[in-house]
Amino acid sequence: MIKEIIINSSDLKDKPVVIRHTARAIIFVGNELVMAYSNKFNDYMFPGGGVIEGEIIEDALKRELKEELGVEEISKIKELVQVVELRNYSFEYNLKQMSRYFLVEAIKFGEQALETYEMNFGLQPKYVSIDQAIKSNELEILRREKENVKGVHPYATLIRENQVLEFLKKNKDQINEFYRREVIK
Repeated sequence: MIKEIIINSSDLKDKPVVIRHTARAIIFVGNELVMAYSNKFNDYMFPGGGVIEGEIIEDALKRELKEELGVEEISKIKELVQVVELRNYSFEYNLKQMSRYFLVEAIKFGEQALETYEMNFGLQPKYVSIDQAIKSNELEILRREKENVKGVHPYATLIRENQVLEFLKKNKDQINEFYRREVIK
């Protein structure tokens, strides 16, 4: 079961397109997700990040999980969702970001290995229900729109994350069956 979500920005310019690949984890513990929460920006993000050129995507995911959540051991990884975003990113180029979301069973958590900017964000693992994460991110999106601070801890990222959260919520029964069948077999 792989779902593709397409997000096209309305403000694209006639510029070159740079492609960026990312890997993100969907980790359920009971009825809650383990997400990366930023104390500084008050938002929930799926843990993960950029794939370094030449890196295998699963290795990138494991590296990011260690950094952001302190995950030391996982047992299974199974791709569930791919989000393709095309947006105006800079004066020089548009960005096409390919984010692949994997259902992951985390076995062992330890200490985070945050990068400096992640420390500055106050990034920490938090257990949260899908509904709580959606509501919190929606409130943060509205606040940023009202205050016109869309560039802070990218606004577009929260929109993407909420689309994935909505997909998880809408397809919860199918995903639970997929998780039992494909991830924890």
